[in-house]
Amino acid sequence: MVIAIIAAVLTPVLIDAQRYARSSTNSAVRLLLVRGESTSAVDASVATAWSESAREVGIPFEWISADDLVDENAVAAVRSDPAVVLPDAAAQGLPDAILDWAESYVSHGGHLLVVYDAGTRDQIGSVRPSGLFDPLLGIRYSGHGGAPRSAYTTGQVGFKNGAEAALWNIPPGKMTADDILSGYSYGPLTYPLANARSNTADLDVAARSGSIPVLATRRYGRGTAVWSALPLGRLCAYGTDALPIDAVLQTVAVGLGLLPRLLLAPGGGGGLVIVWHVESNSDWSAIPMMEQWGLLPRGIHQEFDIAAGPDVISPGDGLGFDACGKGRRTLSLLLQQGETIGSDGGGTQNLFASQLEHGTITNNETRDLVVKNASCLTSVTGQPMQDYTAPLGVYPQPQMTRIIQQLGFVDYYYTGDTGAAPTLAFWDGKLVSTSVWAFPVTPDGRDAALADMALDHVSASAVEAWLKSVAEYVASQGTVRLLYSHPPDLETPGYASAYASFLGYVAQLQSTGQLTTEPMHVYTDFLNRREQAQMTVDRTKGGIRLTITDRKGLRDLAIGVPNTWHPARIAGVTKRDTIGGEQSYVVQDDSRRVVLRFTM
Repeated sequence: MVIAIIAAVLTPVLIDAQRYARSSTNSAVRLLLVRGESTSAVDASVATAWSESAREVGIPFEWISADDLVDENAVAAVRSDPAVVLPDAAAQGLPDAILDWAESYVSHGGHLLVVYDAGTRDQIGSVRPSGLFDPLLGIRYSGHGGAPRSAYTTGQVGFKNGAEAALWNIPPGKMTADDILSGYSYGPLTYPLANARSNTADLDVAARSGSIPVLATRRYGRGTAVWSALPLGRLCAYGTDALPIDAVLQTVAVGLGLLPRLLLAPGGGGGLVIVWHVESNSDWSAIPMMEQWGLLPRGIHQEFDIAAGPDVISPGDGLGFDACGKGRRTLSLLLQQGETIGSDGGGTQNLFASQLEHGTITNNETRDLVVKNASCLTSVTGQPMQDYTAPLGVYPQPQMTRIIQQLGFVDYYYTGDTGAAPTLAFWDGKLVSTSVWAFPVTPDGRDAALADMALDHVSASAVEAWLKSVAEYVASQGTVRLLYSHPPDLETPGYASAYASFLGYVAQLQSTGQLTTEPMHVYTDFLNRREQAQMTVDRTKGGIRLTITDRKGLRDLAIGVPNTWHPARIAGVTKRDTIGGEQSYVVQDDSRRVVLRFTM
């Protein structure tokens, strides 16, 4: 699969200057995102993608114009702005003086990320013969001597090894066995790339595409110059691929810049969503079998999203789950086990998916069928449906999100942005919703469901290892991921035992507070609260002060801070175990304001 991005739109747009203004608080510590001179619709969309990524990673950030940046003292900026990003699109046109500033900043200990086409034009929009930051990066990018058509290409992205990918926050299963970035159902992905070349021996290349350094770092004095040949902001805004921008931003801002962050999962541990898609009458026997095999333990919350109609392929075929008829007894079993029920599509699974995919159904007809499916489930469960699953993964944006939001759904299973944490999805450069969250599926290479793995002859031991690796990753990172499958998939020889072992491991992680398992909407509620929380970081005479506020309360919000920070005055929070290079603190009550002080 080729990850497509939209070509630049040259229509000028107005940017809210206040949004990108430099803070008047000289003591503030945060990530800086730099904006160049030229503005287009694409630039604005990409800038929004970077802002949303920073929010979802949970770091304090601020936009600054390139002209204002060069007026800053580069040496002083190392303390106040330990990480600086020159984004793709938004930072194409930059003044010559920013190179001197960048070299001084990095040499004194700052960490600078240059992305794709940053600095490839001057302030009046003319293409430079080579990228402005070539000398700092040790990488030649952009015009290659004045031939701009050779500046960009496409290719697959392979990491040196799995350990290197983990350092860049790539989750398990997002690569092939050969450590090439991959996607669910597609396998190895082909990405747009800056056609860059290394021109120094001291470049540490983490990921390549042939001879092209895709992700690389270079020690420069006391700091680090970081390069991405991937157009990270464009991939998020236009390519339904939020994982690269989030992963790289966390690597630079948290891993190198040692910025604190608001962790993604409530309570500071990991959050795991286990979703089963119930789509046919084969589930009448498969679900009771799960209960018989002990795969519906009450201590682990699993979600069952149901296509409720009596048919699957065509009206009258009788192949459906029939939740309000013959399948009602099986649905009642799930309710007795305490499982959560969500809504899968519009009732007739394959037919509804085909109609959506081929555009043979109107939005009003789509809405009516989604209502019909959800209403049936509500009539049995007594609960309104909050979680939506796309039938066969077919989910036409943005209209589908608008429909389910109008109907009261708060989130959806998503085959876009695969491998990423829950996200506010983009489509064609725009946020689809500011409150309805996409839960991307977590893949294992090109597979995700156990049925996919069975078709690819994946052994039961390999399935077990992958499932456990996802749980371990989620717990160690304080993040959230979604796993999905279908109950009949467990009938593959050995898979039920592998899943039982996985559930035992999950129970162990839960018992030590490292992990929670909840349906999508529980995490969505927390994520929407987290979006409203504000964290400011200031340097004081004695060290660092973190102030976190939310007028609706901060309960279960977790703050990750570097292990090099030593608590001086901590009130209203409980310290958790260290995760990776961070220590974390969790707010235990409904306080609206918490202040944490640290020495360094």
